[in-house]
Amino acid sequence: MWKVVIGVIFCFSTVCGLHLPKYIEPCSPESPNFSECAIQHGSGAIAFLVKGDKAYGIPSFTPFKVTFVSVDANGLKMNLSNGLFSGIENLKLNKYSLDQENKKIYTTLTGPLILFEFDLSTGGKLANLPIDGDGHGWTKIYNGNFSHNYEYSVVEKNGKHYLQFGKDEVIIEPGSMEWNIQGLFNGNKQLGDSLNSVLNENWKELLQQFGPVISEVYGSIAKEVLRKLYDRIPIEEIYPGMKV
Repeated sequence: MWKVVIGVIFCFSTVCGLHLPKYIEPCSPESPNFSECAIQHGSGAIAFLVKGDKAYGIPSFTPFKVTFVSVDANGLKMNLSNGLFSGIENLKLNKYSLDQENKKIYTTLTGPLILFEFDLSTGGKLANLPIDGDGHGWTKIYNGNFSHNYEYSVVEKNGKHYLQFGKDEVIIEPGSMEWNIQGLFNGNKQLGDSLNSVLNENWKELLQQFGPVISEVYGSIAKEVLRKLYDRIPIEEIYPGMKV
């Protein structure tokens, strides 16, 4: 059981009729080179979008703040607070496909390093090692693939067509992960070093526990950036020639 409270308040008001930003180039789904076009121009747009764009209601995600994360599973209770995700600005789009018949979009981004820093309060067992106390930690995701696949529908407003999000799925596939937690065991360095050793040796197993949290955070960023654009810019500008 886990709970995430994200420290960014998103505005869901819809302002239709804006034009495509100059840093985003449109790609036609009817073009044989659509995926290549989307990947090329999508990667270029990410660097702008994660810094925020007030005209489209997009907040800055550099870094991305996570106010609170609660994990309660498999004998472990852990509260993470004051979380910061950084490295999102270095993500590159390497997969983009559009299934117009089934109204689904598939995307995958890769990044050399995503860093998550946090304060924590914990009790229970982690990787079969008893832990208790308060501390500070970080985890690094190296060479990760971050896939966001989602369904969409099309709505008409004032003679124009707009995409709306449906069910989505986020898949996180790290090349490797590194953990470092300090301050537990009343500051006992030997026990702290042993914990970090266990964490780093068992990062794949830990991903099963913390993967949903990371997926939720990543998914919220991707979904809110795209929703802001989809709510405001008609399909006719983003995907000229797209079936509606």
